Amino acid sequence: MVTVTARLRPSEMAPASGRGAPQGQVPTIDLSGMAEVTGSETITAAYGLMVSEDPSPATRPTELASPTEDPGPFLSYAIQWILFAIMGFIFIGYVIRTEIVQRREDAEDAEDARREAIAVRDGAEPLGSPPRPSKRRRDADSDAEDAILDSATS
Repeated sequence: MVTVTARLRPSEMAPASGRGAPQGQVPTIDLSGMAEVTGSETITAAYGLMVSEDPSPATRPTELASPTEDPGPFLSYAIQWILFAIMGFIFIGYVIRTEIVQRREDAEDAEDARREAIAVRDGAEPLGSPPRPSKRRRDADSDAEDAILDSATS
């Protein structure tokens, strides 16, 4: 005589996501779904989860290990993409700021040229005011382009 101790568990709900399982298997312990797979007409509201068996059998199926809750590499990928997004917004802000500064400098240069042209038109000597200290930082490429343009117009 074998004594089996089991705990009764209610039927699990079918997955809301609609995910399935390979042929001959069920994704959850949904008793109505299992009845369809096995062709059994007996459907109960609960199933038994074995706790112990006396006497223990010589061979017993091994219990499956619980799935790991380790997020694996996905957490680091999520952090990586969040950092990329933050860096992208910082870069966009930098580009916008650079564009605004460049436009202000161009407007100041145009205003200085307009004042110089008005002074020359009115017959006055060129202003020749000491150049404003340059707050802007220009790169070497911009200076080289300016020199080429100045030499071409001369």
